[in-house]
Amino acid sequence: MSKAITAAVKQANINQQAIRDAEKAVRPYVGDLAMAHDSAEGVYRAALDTLGTSAGGMRRVVVLGDMLELGPIAEAEHRAIGRAVAASGTAEFVGLGRSCRTAVEAAREAGLAESHHADTFEDTVAHLLKRLAPGDAVLVKGSRGMRMERVVDALLARFGGEDG
Repeated sequence: MSKAITAAVKQANINQQAIRDAEKAVRPYVGDLAMAHDSAEGVYRAALDTLGTSAGGMRRVVVLGDMLELGPIAEAEHRAIGRAVAASGTAEFVGLGRSCRTAVEAAREAGLAESHHADTFEDTVAHLLKRLAPGDAVLVKGSRGMRMERVVDALLARFGGEDG
């Protein structure tokens, strides 16, 4: 577990072993939960489930980038993950990329009013920096080609933490 994740887990008083067990349960599909790269709806759902069970009473924010490798099923899969985000108890959803617009629309239709779309990495980070507060639990996930680590790096730069 990275130092940043470990520090957040300790601060939030979350059982570190539960996080390690969750990481092992979904590996190799997810790996390090903050930086998962596999792009399949099932992996996204597993990450949402893990966030739900590990965040306790914290406000949950989900930041998803496009699932790029889906071909002709991309729209349906993005719509499904948007509905899953809404059903997961997430307080706020930010979707980055062209296909995530569909996910955001589906989340809104499913009742998650705080669903926002961003076209660029910069817009995503600007939105998050205005909205995040200490104690929020944030899930960042997207296809490797979406380079979602840039979002994580920007948030760590603003809110602190060491990755290692």
